[in-house]
Amino acid sequence: MIFYTFLFFFSLVGIVIILANKLLEIEKGKSIIPLKLKNVAEIKIAKSALLVSKKINSFTANKLRKIIIKTILFFYRTIARFINKTLEKIRNEDIKLIRIVKGEKLLNRNGEASSFLRDVSEFKKENLRNRSEDDLTDEKKDLL
Repeated sequence: MIFYTFLFFFSLVGIVIILANKLLEIEKGKSIIPLKLKNVAEIKIAKSALLVSKKINSFTANKLRKIIIKTILFFYRTIARFINKTLEKIRNEDIKLIRIVKGEKLLNRNGEASSFLRDVSEFKKENLRNRSEDDLTDEKKDLL
């Protein structure tokens, strides 16, 4: 924390000196810093700024490239998983449908039947009872 405070005040003093020098140059045409020293400092600052700029650009470009590759791979894997699950679900449903059509798999008879099927079943049972009763009465008539 002390380092950052020192760095802040050092930068603040440097900015104040630069602004004071510029103001003095504009108003009186004089400079606090000698011209030779000013030119050397400008050249060194320009070189340092260029070097820092290149390092930042290369670091940013590499990091950006890695982020883009990771993002593309993430989306690719997500889409591949989705397609795989969807195809697996479709395949399982198709297999079930094919087995039902072929008659390999019997329908589950433990569940509730629809009202129509119950009515048909009751009608069938009544008809069988009536037939058997009619057959019995016909046999009795024949015996008598």
